[in-house]
Amino acid sequence: MEIEEIARIAYEINIALLKSYGDRSQPPWEIAPQWLKDSAISGVKFHLANPDASPSYSHELWVEELTAAGWVYGPIQVNSIKVHPLLIPFDETPQSHRTKDWVFRQVVRSLSAKC
Repeated sequence: MEIEEIARIAYEINIALLKSYGDRSQPPWEIAPQWLKDSAISGVKFHLANPDASPSYSHELWVEELTAAGWVYGPIQVNSIKVHPLLIPFDETPQSHRTKDWVFRQVVRSLSAKC
């Protein structure tokens, strides 16, 4: 299975999980902005290379990646000006997002085992 396909599946599963919490902020993969797809692909690559890494470590690398790309913390996500509410330590993110990161890691593990 290709890395982008794993990323798409993990991303779509995370959308379903977030919807179960009432969060409809993530667009479907087909219309997601490229930075969001790239972020999912980067997450897959990270977990493939570091299968025992914790979701909190993955989150911290994600924060570093977005910060390096010019994103800043803000209470509401505004893509056009690169503001994101999850640019905070993993333990301070809402439970729904911590769960999403755990699920993402497991999906990558499960699908990569089939490669």
